[in-house]
Amino acid sequence: MPTYPKLTKTIIEKEILPQQQLLGGKDQRFFWDARLPGFGLKLSATKAVYIVQGRAEERTVRFILGGYAEFATPDVAKDAAGARIQEIKKGAHLNKEKKSASRNGATLHDLLDDYLKTYDLKLRPKTKQVYRSAIERCFKGWLDLRIVDITESMIATRQVELSNANGPRGKGEAQANQAMRVLRTLFNHAIETYRDAKDKPLVATNPVKTLKARRLWNRNVSRNDVIQDDELPSWYTAVSTLENSTIRDYMLVCLFTGLRRGEASRLKWTSVRLTGPRPVLKIPADDTKTGMPHELPLPEVVLEILKRRDKVRMIDNPYVFPGEKPGSCLVEPKRAIAKVVEQSGVDFSMHTLRRTFGTIAGRLDIAHYKHKMLMNHSMKTEVTGDHYVKLSVEDLREPMQQICSYIRKAIGIELFPVTELTEA
Repeated sequence: MPTYPKLTKTIIEKEILPQQQLLGGKDQRFFWDARLPGFGLKLSATKAVYIVQGRAEERTVRFILGGYAEFATPDVAKDAAGARIQEIKKGAHLNKEKKSASRNGATLHDLLDDYLKTYDLKLRPKTKQVYRSAIERCFKGWLDLRIVDITESMIATRQVELSNANGPRGKGEAQANQAMRVLRTLFNHAIETYRDAKDKPLVATNPVKTLKARRLWNRNVSRNDVIQDDELPSWYTAVSTLENSTIRDYMLVCLFTGLRRGEASRLKWTSVRLTGPRPVLKIPADDTKTGMPHELPLPEVVLEILKRRDKVRMIDNPYVFPGEKPGSCLVEPKRAIAKVVEQSGVDFSMHTLRRTFGTIAGRLDIAHYKHKMLMNHSMKTEVTGDHYVKLSVEDLREPMQQICSYIRKAIGIELFPVTELTEA
């Protein structure tokens, strides 16, 4: 292993590289720089690469810096070598190897926790909840599997199983797609951040890509069901018979406001103003799907519902629609929905109520931008709406009243009486 006073471009090209023709098979030769011990050039029959070598914890450690042609001069390579030599002396490479070994054994549950921790400040609480729920629910038996052991075949089989599973809302195609999108995101995170001791990706390719190759992604078919005018009386009658007044009022508020089910269930009393000449509800940005605050005027029918809820307000619970557990909000009442469907003959979901509200707004020719504001749809894709149309909540009071009056007329009711209610 010859050592030169200094490895220069001239020495390498005139004395070292010509020796490649003498090498064959797995033959290797090493040439060292005396000025920087541990820095050298490794020559084989096909390659010439700069290397660094040193000893740490009674073992020899060698790293490849890069090919000879990748550095403009040996001095540039030497600059890079200095830092790596210091790493070897400090044992930093051993920490990388330990980290690599640890991640080599990372399970799906480890990956989920790591992803949520890494992006904790960038993800909304609801998004984190959706990610964790999707993985822990749809891949329950995989949580303790190493991610390197999760195969494309396993993913394809699970996609079919999830898609064919029947639930309260029908088959599981949408749930399957959502779970696989979350899994794909986690594996992309692993590909970008999980490295072995040689700084190569621990996971080379995303196994979820097999769903596209095998055409296993489910076609997203949006539901377009609404409650028709002639169905509203029987639907309302069935809702009125529900014993639990919280669920009863929750369904009615969703119909008369068009709120998303989560926005309504998480509605807090601090977001509601029932008194004064302009009663409103204002949902903060953190509690909306779009990340935009949502402010709605309260028409008479909604105001009366909330007033009767106020009469049974729980002192220790901040939510308008409290859940069964102390301090919690109502979760989607699937059993109550099923009961209403059975009694009324009207097939619906909570989102059907929002869709019904939006359809009636369109039927009444509510102005486009007012319609979008009522539904809390983003205007960022529209230059006019984003920059020039600046409507206030008071601009929505009249159209809101129009929609609610239409629904009341279709149901055949006037105003709801404010009565004393006992929570079921």
